[in-house]
Parts: sequence; structure tokens; C-alpha cells
Amino acid sequence: MNFIKLGFIGSYKVDLLHYFSCILRAMNKKVLVIDASMEQFLKVTLPLEDEMTRVTSKGIDFMVEQQEIEALDQLDYSGYDIALIDYGFNKRVAYDFSSCHLLFVITDFQKHHVILLKEMIQSFFTNQVNVVKIFRDVFTTKIKAGYIDRLLNIPVGVDVLAEYVFPLIEEDLECRLLCQYEDVFKFNKLSKAYKNLFVDIIQELYGLKQSDIMKALKRAEGGKICK
Repeated sequence: MNFIKLGFIGSYKVDLLHYFSCILRAMNKKVLVIDASMEQFLKVTLPLEDEMTRVTSKGIDFMVEQQEIEALDQLDYSGYDIALIDYGFNKRVAYDFSSCHLLFVITDFQKHHVILLKEMIQSFFTNQVNVVKIFRDVFTTKIKAGYIDRLLNIPVGVDVLAEYVFPLIEEDLECRLLCQYEDVFKFNKLSKAYKNLFVDIIQELYGLKQSDIMKALKRAEGGKICK
């Protein structure tokens, strides 16, 4: 199996990076997660000591403070099956988007997040990018996902493979918080909609049976790979 790279841009990605990496690790994949964002929100969820930029946690390798253009150009991915890269809103590393097998475009409906994401999309997207759109924390309001989608205005020619709309659910927020504060965390309370996302993406990447993916998901969500 060839090396795979997944990119994540926008807001509210940290928990998804943790969930995906745990499931992939439960599938015996060698996983690298990179925080190339300016915000460095992933970094604060990791058991890092002062001045550390690398750590292995839950059998997963993490790299932080990779915000510069040169950093991603010089990385050696040999030995890894898959890398997950958090680009955040960092325009300096947007050149790397086209090297991703899938690019996840993630936002809630807060306007400052939507506008920042729109700027990233309009400035750097090409038809070489395969996109998965994710709208999070959606609740009943006059602002709808279709309106946000029109604001983002993903260019014609970009291959949008899928779109997911996740409602605001307390159990999902609880899982999001736990993975920020606990080195060993469970996400078995996560809503079925998110678990369907994981299954869909892993099937797209590896062509596995749903039953095999669910076995790995069960191990990961129960925190077993963390021990």
C-alpha cells in the first residue's frame, strides 16, 4: 500500500485528528500527525515537555511547530503508512495541499471562521485537490449549510467527494473535550454520524470491508490502543 497524506484546513479539527489517528493505529498503520497551523491548537493537547516538537503518544507520532514552508518540504515520510496534517488557516503551507490524497475543509457557522476559510479556498485551491466538506456544530437557525457553502464558493473543477453536516450534540462536545485533556481517552459516546464519516473515509482510502473497519473503530473508541 502506497503512502497516503490527508490534509485538514479550517476550524475545529483537533478532535478529528485524534479520532482518525487512533482508528488508523488500531488498524496497525504507522501514523504521523503534523501541526502545521499557525494556531497550534493540536500542540496543547499533547503530552509535550518544554521545547519538544515531537512526541509519540498512543503509538502515534506527532510533530508540532511545522508552520514554515521549508519544514514540510524537508520532511521524510519514509516508514509511515499515512500522515494527517493540520494546516489550519496557514497560507504559507498551502502549496502542500495538492500533495494530499484528500483535503478536509472544516468549519462551524461562525462568520470569522467561514471568512478565513473562504480566503484559503479562493487563494489556493486548484482542480488537483480532492475535497471532503465538513460542517460542524450545526443547530436550528436561519443560517443553513447551503448558505455557508455558497459563501465558501469552492471553485468549479475542484473534486468535492463528499459533504457532511454534523448537528451540535452534547455527547460529541464531551468527546471533543476529553481528547484535549486526557492522554488516554474514549470516544465511544460519539454520535453515529461521525462514526459513519470514519468508515466512509477509510473505505475510500483502503477499500476495506465495513466490518473490519468497525473492529478497529471499537478498539480505538474504547481507548484500548492508548494503553
